[in-house]
Amino acid sequence: MGPQPTDGHIVVGVDGSAASLAALQWAGREAGLRSSALHVVHVWEDEARHWAPYASATFRRRRAGARQSAGARLEELAEAALGAHPEVNMVVEVADGLPARILLDRAARADLLVLGSPSDPAPDTLGPVAQVCLRHAPCPVVVVSVEKARGAAASPGNAASPHRNPVGATPVLA
Repeated sequence: MGPQPTDGHIVVGVDGSAASLAALQWAGREAGLRSSALHVVHVWEDEARHWAPYASATFRRRRAGARQSAGARLEELAEAALGAHPEVNMVVEVADGLPARILLDRAARADLLVLGSPSDPAPDTLGPVAQVCLRHAPCPVVVVSVEKARGAAASPGNAASPHRNPVGATPVLA
């Protein structure tokens, strides 16, 4: 198990897609409203187990360097998303494994799991990782639609409020 904040935190899965970045921004705002810690998770599936035993050592070193670059890029994305909320305590993690399994593991003691969706977050339009997380999450799950987040950002009357869901989010209880 990787680094985790103490109880009372929000977990957000980030894969670099526009949907996951919308989820990261939403989770950052929500963590600021709740005075919660934010655990930003990127899952790095270890492809080394699929390599042929004769794969060159140079290729393996490049792959290790790419994982480190992914960690640095994730920190940059998380810091940019939290620009308006510098008070949020944040843990950034690049974890090895299967995405759904890692996210469910990290959500075990979380208050909320936040995921992104490229379109309307109806159950039949979600990807396999989100579907598994919705079925098995030990905490409430919020799916942030990138379409709704973009549309809401364009209209001025949709500022986030602690009394309602911030724009672009659909709460789905696990």
